[in-house]
Amino acid sequence: MRGLVWGVFARIGRVSEGDLDRLTGAVRADASLGPVARQVSGATALAFAPLQPAGREASSDEPVAAEDGIVADAAIYEPPAGGSSPGEVLRTGRYEELGQFNADFALAAWDGGARRLLLARDRFGVRPLFYTVTETLVAFASLPQALVAAGFASDAPDVGQVASGALGNYANDERSFLRDVRRVRPAHVVEIDARTIRSVPYLREKLPPVTRLPFDEAALELRKRIEKAVAIRVPSDGRIASHLSGGLDSSAIAALAARAQDASDPAAPGVPAYCVRSRPTEHDVAQIDEMPYANAVAQRARGVRLVPIEAHDPALAVRAPIHPAFPVPDAGEDDDEERIAADAAARGIGVILAGYGGNQAASHAGRGAFTEFLFRGRFSTLSRELRAHRARTGRNPLVTLGAEVLRHLAPARTFRWLRTSVGGRTAPEDFFPFVSSREARLGAHGNDGLTTRGNRLGTLTGGNIAQSLDYLAVKGARHGVAYAYPLLDPQVVEFALSLPGEYLLRDGEPRALYRAAMADILPEMVLSRPRRIRPDPDVVLRVAETRDEFRDAVESLRGTAAAEVLDLDRLEHLARSLPSPEDVIGETNRLAAEGRQIPPGPARVARLVQIARFLARAQR
Repeated sequence: MRGLVWGVFARIGRVSEGDLDRLTGAVRADASLGPVARQVSGATALAFAPLQPAGREASSDEPVAAEDGIVADAAIYEPPAGGSSPGEVLRTGRYEELGQFNADFALAAWDGGARRLLLARDRFGVRPLFYTVTETLVAFASLPQALVAAGFASDAPDVGQVASGALGNYANDERSFLRDVRRVRPAHVVEIDARTIRSVPYLREKLPPVTRLPFDEAALELRKRIEKAVAIRVPSDGRIASHLSGGLDSSAIAALAARAQDASDPAAPGVPAYCVRSRPTEHDVAQIDEMPYANAVAQRARGVRLVPIEAHDPALAVRAPIHPAFPVPDAGEDDDEERIAADAAARGIGVILAGYGGNQAASHAGRGAFTEFLFRGRFSTLSRELRAHRARTGRNPLVTLGAEVLRHLAPARTFRWLRTSVGGRTAPEDFFPFVSSREARLGAHGNDGLTTRGNRLGTLTGGNIAQSLDYLAVKGARHGVAYAYPLLDPQVVEFALSLPGEYLLRDGEPRALYRAAMADILPEMVLSRPRRIRPDPDVVLRVAETRDEFRDAVESLRGTAAAEVLDLDRLEHLARSLPSPEDVIGETNRLAAEGRQIPPGPARVARLVQIARFLARAQR
């Protein structure tokens, strides 16, 4: 059952029911939940409540904890043989067996014999779990902001972690954006007793053997695994929605979700597919709207019902309050994801399927393939792919190869300098010059690996995807909605990690195997698009339109804690050099005519200002 867990462990003496009451009130204030089940005994007080979409009638059934001393927020898709539950496996100390579950979970168990609290989280961190520690007690909750609201933790930010986030380098460790709140890491168990706290990995991701299937058979196998991953995530009531950005991943998930729903219930009304629609503009601007791609998917896939969501105004990065748990990116009540979750809940839908995790494994674009071909002596393949790449992009093969090899072999700072010196951009190092925190600089991204498989494993286990999943889980909980990610299914991921580079980059086309796997369900318009523009394609224009607000916002940050992390002089210069809307439109249309992606450009200001405003709270 999908829900939220929370509780208190008294490290000394007995737990107070008042402590649990405070935490329960804080959780319920920021989530849409059904009836709460409580377990209070001795040193521990545990609680669980199922997520309940705001559009559904409240259930009168009191949830019953399956096991005494265990609370579980869990969606179990495929249990291992033996019939044990994740909570039972956790409490008996058989941690490695947690890695055998195909499930999303956040667990808390009381080990009375050892007088310790055990917290565990699923393989990729789909279900969130946070905790805070004082001298006398430990409080944990699915929602980090509840720990602050209940008075167990302060709302002071972890400046170093936020600074690292400014570089796009969300470390996959125990720190959160809040100084006193820790994350249970994905694929880890946290053991807490009266004196010690220990985080133990129960699974270490590793590369499987390379697949030897022919290309066409490998595409078919990938398709079968993704179809199954989607089908087993459709709840028993069949009520699901999906994201639909117009990119390969979300389009495939939406189409397959509609097929899965139709197979389980042909009379079902279809799958609402949420697409963020750019705000109308009086100008003729190319490539700022994903709706044509989303419409093409809806027309091709039976059962996909398109639900446009109006894009939020990027100026909200200046005006709107920042949520204490997730300062980046959050625009409060008018945030795109906030309105998607609210609309799904109003329709009584409890699960939204999303394509997150796709480009980390199943639909990886093949970054590093040229280097892999070179160092493995695959010279004929390398030559063929470089020629194909030139035919598609017009780029000189020597420049392509040089940039690719330098990315993997040169020291990270050297590569950044070389890219900058020739007018190139580095992402996420675009933010590097604006961050003065030494801790963030030391934690900046290093080199990629020498193989596409190593790159996939590194991005899959990095902190960026885990941070995104935390953010969506908190957003959904406010409305009683959970998210599920078929492309993070273990069987999909393990097969995707086995694919060699030539399956990902073929005839100059990135994501080649994934495109082949989805060839008969996606429209050609989506299959052939070289690259998505951006998740929010009109943000550059909107920031340019509100540039005066950003300039004023930067000036207001003088003398705040933001100055400890960000170089405000550089940021002010960036804000003052924001282009006019007319300049943005001209550049956008020029790049579109050349078939090139719109760079982030002014959008950096919105993100940096948002981070700075969050940091400024530290002085309050």
